[in-house]
Amino acid sequence: MVAQQRLVDAARACIARTGLAKTTIDGDSKALFGLYADEMRPWLEGGQQLGLLRSDVTPDEFAELTLRITLSMLTTEGPVHRDADELRRYVTMFLTPALAPPE
Repeated sequence: MVAQQRLVDAARACIARTGLAKTTIDGDSKALFGLYADEMRPWLEGGQQLGLLRSDVTPDEFAELTLRITLSMLTTEGPVHRDADELRRYVTMFLTPALAPPE
């Protein structure tokens, strides 16, 4: 939960620094990715060692994918409103197959 709050705080700081007129936060996205990858790497490496995550994808690639999805969820309402449980089910339905090793 602390990592998630740090990500949200970092994203808000990036948006505040760059202003809403820009369509991307390109320069700040590298710093945000670095922070996120550093926070996620131990969890991702542990998941790979336990066979819970694909071994053919690097922890940085996992971090990039999950960061992109997280930022999208944080910055855009989306066409369908979902409460927390529905959003968790939605993300699990699509993200789990992308991260899980083949059976």
